[in-house]
Amino acid sequence: SIYIGTDEHSYAVRNFHTLAVVGDMAVGALLAYLTVSPGRFRNMVTGLPKGGILTLYAITLAVYLFRDNLFSLEWGRVLERLIFAVLFGMIIVEQNFSDNSWFKFSDSKKISSWGIISYGLYCFHFFVISITIAIFGKLHLPIQHFPIALACALTALVITILTASLSYRFIEKPFLRRKEKFALVSRESQN
Repeated sequence: SIYIGTDEHSYAVRNFHTLAVVGDMAVGALLAYLTVSPGRFRNMVTGLPKGGILTLYAITLAVYLFRDNLFSLEWGRVLERLIFAVLFGMIIVEQNFSDNSWFKFSDSKKISSWGIISYGLYCFHFFVISITIAIFGKLHLPIQHFPIALACALTALVITILTASLSYRFIEKPFLRRKEKFALVSRESQN
């Protein structure tokens, strides 16, 4: 049987241990395989009607907003990661392959420019979110209330973007400039 505890250690293992989250990568790999390979899945995503896309986003939002109620039972915690991986994976697939999207994030120059700092966003988001939640807690701001939770999330987002931008400018970019010196095959020798 599977033990699903509610203590901090169990939460950390369930959400941050490599083997506990490898299923997310497996779902991503499966979706990538299905979309790269020509076939029914790729055709279904490409031709997904606007109503289907809206339904996908609505279900994802509803599951996210009501996740504590939906996944409160022991079996729910087991399925939570899988369900979120499938839903967010399908949003990524829809954004990349659907011909009928309501909008494409790639059409926004500002959001697309975040791609350059995506590694920093990935590296720093957990720490910034944790620190932001801790600061809101020390200030006795109850993040269980929606307006405060929204303020906490937006604060964490802004700080994460700033941190990732600074990291890119002062750490990543200097290394990228030096990369050519140490590469076994340079771009110039390939031309």
